[in-house]
Amino acid sequence: MRLYPRPKQSINAIIPFPNLDKAIKSVPAILASGVVPTTVEFMGRKVISLWEKYYDEKFPIANGDGFIILGLDSLTKEELDAELKLALAATKKFKAADAVILDANSEEAKKIWTCREALLLAIQKSTPKMDEVDICVPINHIPDVLHRVDELEQEVGMRIPNFGHAGDGNLHIYLCSDAMSDEEFEQKSHYVITELYKTAKALDGNMSGEHGIGYACKDWFEDFYGHDYTELLRKIKHVFDPNYVLNPDKIFPME
Repeated sequence: MRLYPRPKQSINAIIPFPNLDKAIKSVPAILASGVVPTTVEFMGRKVISLWEKYYDEKFPIANGDGFIILGLDSLTKEELDAELKLALAATKKFKAADAVILDANSEEAKKIWTCREALLLAIQKSTPKMDEVDICVPINHIPDVLHRVDELEQEVGMRIPNFGHAGDGNLHIYLCSDAMSDEEFEQKSHYVITELYKTAKALDGNMSGEHGIGYACKDWFEDFYGHDYTELLRKIKHVFDPNYVLNPDKIFPME
């Protein structure tokens, strides 16, 4: 284990783009430039508008429909400035507008992060019932997932807001019931979740980025990872838990 000194310089760059697609497509270019950010988050104007409505706040950046929040830190201002210059240069071919550069401890930066951290609660406030998919895909395939989400919104007639971690491909996709009956919401949700898992699998992704599988997703596990792999996991579990008393039926059915 190597311990690094605490960085003396830390900033957030909020980079507006004409749309979310261009924002996300810029991320591989930022990382390829040699910059190693501490944070790369994405969010679009749609979910920001929900935060503004349900928290009676105003997002401090008026232009742009897609945003990347880039966190950078270093020991010297010169090094930080050099990394920031590289990162911003990489975004220009994706039609990025001028970035808003904030000290990470400033009130303005705290407001940006307050918005980001409250997006889930804002979505919850906007609908009677909600389900979530948090698939994870290689970062260059994030736009493919979001295009599929747009298609499913139109196909199924369901609102599916989303945001996520652009630096590691971990997506938070929410299914909103709105005016649907419980039965209709359950049927449509099952279809949308199945389709999103198919998309993740086709893009060499995973069922979950950080929230795990548990009870909610276990019925899709074997289809996603295959019978042989799931059988191997069942045998490993049997070695350590022959009576199936530890978290029974979690992750995948034992029979």
